[in-house]
Amino acid sequence: MPYPSNPNGSLENIAGICNEAGNIFGLMPHPERYVSALQHPQRKGMPDGTGDGLLIFKNAYEYASKHVAAQFIAPGSIPVASDWRNELRRHTPTEQPAYAASGVDIDAADQAKEMMKEAVRSTHGPTVLAGMGAFAGMIDIADVQQMRKPALVASTDGVGTKTLLAAQAGRYDTIGRDLVHHSVNDLLTQGARPLFFMDYLAMGRLDPMQAAAIVRGVAAACRGVGCALLGGETAEMPDVYLPGAFDLAGTVVGVVEQDSIINGSAIRPGDVLLGLPSSGLHTNGYSLARKVFAHYPYDTMFPELGEALIDALLRPHRCYLREIQALQEAGIALKGIAHITGGGFQGNISRILPAGVEAEIDTSLWEIPPLFALIARLGKVSREEMFRTFNMGVGMVLVLAADQIEQAHSIVPKLLHVGYVREGNSVTIL
Repeated sequence: MPYPSNPNGSLENIAGICNEAGNIFGLMPHPERYVSALQHPQRKGMPDGTGDGLLIFKNAYEYASKHVAAQFIAPGSIPVASDWRNELRRHTPTEQPAYAASGVDIDAADQAKEMMKEAVRSTHGPTVLAGMGAFAGMIDIADVQQMRKPALVASTDGVGTKTLLAAQAGRYDTIGRDLVHHSVNDLLTQGARPLFFMDYLAMGRLDPMQAAAIVRGVAAACRGVGCALLGGETAEMPDVYLPGAFDLAGTVVGVVEQDSIINGSAIRPGDVLLGLPSSGLHTNGYSLARKVFAHYPYDTMFPELGEALIDALLRPHRCYLREIQALQEAGIALKGIAHITGGGFQGNISRILPAGVEAEIDTSLWEIPPLFALIARLGKVSREEMFRTFNMGVGMVLVLAADQIEQAHSIVPKLLHVGYVREGNSVTIL
């Protein structure tokens, strides 16, 4: 019967075989997930567009049919199921701890924590009173108490399906920077500076080396922005995530003087929109990007990119802390800041506009980076959807008075002029 009509739901009526511990071989019940498994963390893709899991399965099935069955089935006889089970049971380990046999390895978790310990502690200054190893992190807020009227600012976010690319490429050293930089940029939109960060890492099967590399990236980013990696959680969840897959999320807490909060209320018609360039996709739009590039090996060299595809896709999310601080220290009055993430220009700039004003984005004022043009061309993605999904080369939009443009450019020369503020009630993209 043609797929998917057969009862098992697998291609070519192939299921699989494994022992009770599942450590011999098995793709039961749905090997078709490996055929073009866009969501599978170990998929690298074949030239014909299929997943490499299908080839592995077919090869194993063919080998088992020719060689393994001959050991148990005499010519002309009927195979006895118990013969197979007994032989497979012979290879089943019996000394494995029950919790490890269920998929959770406490020893691996301890090893991972030991490997990441120094990186985490390198972010701790004298204000950290309790960190890694404690049930909860603790920080001295004496500096906050010296502020006139402080307000705490917090944000929680994740890296999204960019983690799948990192897993597929076997590159875990930059994904932590994505998380921290995205989170800190969210704080900056309200004028806050980061105090501390908390991370959450979950894996289907905990690999100490991979976990340590990810958390070291988080720690390095925290050091770069001057905040402590105060604590976190590393979880092994074998029934939730596929082998090799992981999820990464975090929470950042910052502080701002209440009379310095940036909320967009001062934006007026006649103000200008300046943009800070992005480093690529940052951490948004990866589900669409992965679909577009699903049939291309990650080492593909597209001429317009000038680098391997995977390098362009995994380039870390930029952090704009230093640029924002430099502008503020020079006396530039930032009336509004929008972090261009999911939802693009319209979805994010509209969040900071007061009633009665409209942002006009003039796309002719800057050059769209080639990665975005490549996605649009290969995926046949409309211009409207591109600007709703991606940052299109602008990671942060700043709103300031027109008479401060020249001074702002002298402080941050890479600022892009991206639009204007006028009367209205929307965000228009020209």
